[in-house]
Amino acid sequence: MSALRVGIIGAGNAAANIHLPAYARMPDEVELVALASSDPARGAALGARFGIERIYASAGELFAAGGVDAVSVCVANRFHALATLGALEAGLHVLCEKPPAMNAAEAASMEAAAARAGKVLAYGFQTRFAPEARAARALISAGRLGRVYAGKAVALRRRGIPGWGSFGDKAIQGGGPLMDIGVHALDLALYLMDFPKVVEASAAAYAELGRRPGPGLMGKWDPDRYGVEDSLFGFVRFEGGVSLSLETSFALNMKERSRMNVELYGSDAGLSVFPLELYGETEGFLTDTSLPFPGESDAHFECVRDFVRACRTGSEPAAGARQGTELQRLVDLLYRSAELGRAVGPDEA
Repeated sequence: MSALRVGIIGAGNAAANIHLPAYARMPDEVELVALASSDPARGAALGARFGIERIYASAGELFAAGGVDAVSVCVANRFHALATLGALEAGLHVLCEKPPAMNAAEAASMEAAAARAGKVLAYGFQTRFAPEARAARALISAGRLGRVYAGKAVALRRRGIPGWGSFGDKAIQGGGPLMDIGVHALDLALYLMDFPKVVEASAAAYAELGRRPGPGLMGKWDPDRYGVEDSLFGFVRFEGGVSLSLETSFALNMKERSRMNVELYGSDAGLSVFPLELYGETEGFLTDTSLPFPGESDAHFECVRDFVRACRTGSEPAAGARQGTELQRLVDLLYRSAELGRAVGPDEA
C-alpha cells in the first residue's frame, strides 16, 4: 500500500508541535507533501523544518494543485468549516483540530460533506487516546462500574488565559474555555458514556476575571479585547435519567494551577480517569483501587495515527464526524442556556 500523501492547513502551534511531528513518526505510512499558510515566512520555515517543498499561500491553492490524499486542518476555529468543506469537496480525507466548528450547523454541514464524498472526517480529541482513558473505557465495557448514571467533567485553570493568539476573540474562537479546553473533558465524558441522547442542558457563564487586568500563569492577556466567558458551569440530563455536570474555566479563583478530569459514578463503582482509580466495595468493605500503570503512549500521536489508519484501511476513526456534530450541538445548548438564563431542550440551540 502506498504512503498517504498529507498536506497541512495552517502553520501555528497545532501544526508545528502536534500534527507534523506525529506524521513525521510514520515515514512508511505517510508522506508530507504540502503546507498552506497565510503567513509566507512561517509557512516556509515550517516546511523547511519538516522537508516539505510545496508551500502555498492558501488552502484553496493547495487543493487546486492536487497530489494530496488527506489534510490536517490546523487553523483558528472560525475557519475550520471553510477549510474542511473545501478539502472534502476536493476529495480529501480530513483531520480537523478541535472544536469541530463554531456551531452545530457548521459541524453538521461538515459531517454531511464527508458522507457525500465518502471520505474520513476525524477530529483532534486526543484526550480519548490517553492510556488512562483507554483503560477507563475497558473497565466500563467490562461492567466494573455497573450502570453509569452520573458523571462530572472538569477542565479548569486558575489564571490560564493564554497571553497569545486570539483566545479572547469570540468572532475567531466562538467562545472561551468551553470551546478550547472544556470540549476535551466534555468529549471524553460523552465518549465514556457512549454519547447518550441529550434531554436538557443548563449552564451559567461568567466573565468576572478576564475583562480586567491581573496576574496570569500563561502570559498577559488584553482585557480590553477579551470578549468570551472566563468560566462556565453546566448540567446536562440525558435519556434514562443519566446526568453530567461540567466545570470549565480559563480564570477562576481556585487553589490549584489547573485541574482536568472526568469522574463517572456507577451502581457498582465510581471511576476517576486522571488519576485512574476505582471506588467501590469488596466483601463488605469500602475500597479504593489505584491503577497507576495504565501504560505509556503519546495521546496526540495516537490520535493522528488513528486518522492515518482510517484513511488507509477504510475503518471508522475513533473521533469521527457524527460524534463531533453531537458534541457541538451540546456546546451550543450550553451557551444558549447561559444566554437565556434557563434550561434548554435539544431543539432550542
